[in-house]
Amino acid sequence: MKLNHFIDHTLLKPAATPEDIIKLCKEA
Repeated sequence: MKLNHFIDHTLLKPAATPEDIIKLCKEA
């Protein structure tokens, strides 16, 4: 599973917010 890679890629985006990360974790 490439979840860590997906999250790392998302964190590189300026628009990434803690809410976005939490949402991604819940969707995983």
